[in-house]
Amino acid sequence: MAHKMIGSWDFLFVRVREQQLHETIVELQANMIDVNLDCWYNHFFKNDTLVVVYQDHVFQTTVDSQTWDDVVQYGLDHGIPIEQLDFNPRTLRECCDFFQIEMT
Repeated sequence: MAHKMIGSWDFLFVRVREQQLHETIVELQANMIDVNLDCWYNHFFKNDTLVVVYQDHVFQTTVDSQTWDDVVQYGLDHGIPIEQLDFNPRTLRECCDFFQIEMT
């Protein structure tokens, strides 16, 4: 696990076993602030798959931003500024660079 704060954003880099992803998502959603009070998200990635978790909705898409129309629109509809809907980092290399950790 790695942790980094930038302004009010709290970034965590965690590894979740693929078999535990659904359970992890359910637990996250149960503990997130109601989307109508303050919308925020978590995202997971593996290879070309990107999973974006909002409090009341989960999107499975790709790491290619050209496939994000629904995911981004959902965030915009709930008050998230467009610049915060970049889902970075979204590759292992980007994570290691962002958190300044060695790739394992």
